[in-house]
Amino acid sequence: MKPSPLILHRSKIFLTNGFAVYGLIWTIVESVSAFFSQIKPNGLTQYLFLIVPSVCFGLWRAWPVSRIELTVPNSDSILCIEFGDLFDKKGCIAIQVNEFFDSLLGDHVSPHSLHGQFINNLLRSQSAEFDQQISLALSAEPFEHVTRKSGNQKKYKIGTTASIDLGPNRYLLFAFTKTDISTLKASASVHELWDALAGLWASVRIRGNGYPVYMPLVGGGLSGVGLPARNLLQILIISFSYYTKKEKIASRLTVVLPRSLAKEIDLSDLNI
Repeated sequence: MKPSPLILHRSKIFLTNGFAVYGLIWTIVESVSAFFSQIKPNGLTQYLFLIVPSVCFGLWRAWPVSRIELTVPNSDSILCIEFGDLFDKKGCIAIQVNEFFDSLLGDHVSPHSLHGQFINNLLRSQSAEFDQQISLALSAEPFEHVTRKSGNQKKYKIGTTASIDLGPNRYLLFAFTKTDISTLKASASVHELWDALAGLWASVRIRGNGYPVYMPLVGGGLSGVGLPARNLLQILIISFSYYTKKEKIASRLTVVLPRSLAKEIDLSDLNI
C-alpha cells in the first residue's frame, strides 16, 4: 500500500534533520580531531554518539504536532487548532446545521453529524425540545416559510445563528447547508461556507460572553463543499483573520479537528 503524503512528508523531515545534525556533529569532530586525534570515532560505541543525537533530533522535528496557536497579525486574537472531540469542550461551542434547523433524526438530520449528535446526545433525541429551543432563540430572526412534506417549515438565511444554553455550555447553532425539499439532501458551496462563517463570527462577538470558544472544521462530510480538509481549514483561517481585522471576534478561538484528520493535516505547516 502506498504511504500517505503526510507520512512521506514526515519521513522527509526526519531524514533531512537527522542527516543535518549528523553532518554537523561529524564536521565538528573531524575539525577537532585534526588537533586531538584520539577523539575521532573509531568504534561502534563512539559512532553511537553521532547517530543517537541525529536520530533523536530527527524524530523530534518530525513528530506530529497536535496543537498550534496562531496570532492574527495586528490584533490580540489567537486562533488555536487542535485534534480532539468537540463535545468534550466546556464553554461556547459552535455547531453547523441546515437552513431549516431541522430536528428529525434520520433523513432530515444524520445521527452521525454534529447536528445529529447534539440532538441525540445532549437533548436525548428529543426533537420537540430542540424545536422549542430554536423557536425561542430565533424568535426575532427573519425567515421564509417553505411548504414541505416533513421537517421544519421555516427557512433561515445562511449564517443565521441560534444561541442555546445547556448546563455550563453555550451552543451556537449556525445555518450552513441548504436542503433540497424533495430529496432532503443537504449541500453547500464555498460561498455558503463564507457566509455561514461571517454569520457565526457576528454571533460570537455578541454571544461569546467571555467563554472559551470552540468550533469544528466546517465544510467536510456528506454535505460539505467538496474541498480537501486542509483547504477548508485555510478558508476558516482566512475568514477569521479577515473579520477579526474588521472587528474583534474573540480573544481566543479553538478549532477542534477530528483525530481522523491527523493523517491529512500537518498543523506545523499552517500560518496566518
